[in-house]
Amino acid sequence: MRCAIAYRSGQHHPQRLSTSDDDAGCRLPGCGRPAFKDEYGNVSQYCSQPHRRQAVIDGISEACLRCKIWPKNILNDKTSDFCSRACAMAAVDTGSTQHLSLVAVALIHF
Repeated sequence: MRCAIAYRSGQHHPQRLSTSDDDAGCRLPGCGRPAFKDEYGNVSQYCSQPHRRQAVIDGISEACLRCKIWPKNILNDKTSDFCSRACAMAAVDTGSTQHLSLVAVALIHF
C-alpha cells in the first residue's frame, strides 16, 4: 500500500536492481559512468534517475505500461511489463482489465 501511495503522490521510484556480479556501466550511450550499485551489491542498468528516464525517451529501454515514464524492470534476466511493484499494484487498483493478466506475471518476478 505504501508503494501505491508513493506512486500517486509522484515520489520517485527506486532504482530497479539486478543481482549481477559484473560492474557494468550505465547503458545510456556516451555516459561512461558506472551503473548505480546499492550497499548489497545489486547493480542497476543506469547511473542515475535522469538517465533511467532518458533511456525511455530515447527508446533504449521500453517504458512501463502503467506510468510510461520509467524503464520496465529486469529481474533475473526477464523483463517485466512494469517499472516497479508500485505500478503493477496501481494497475490492479485501477481495475484496468488490459493490464490485469500482465500484473499477475509481473508480481511473480518482484
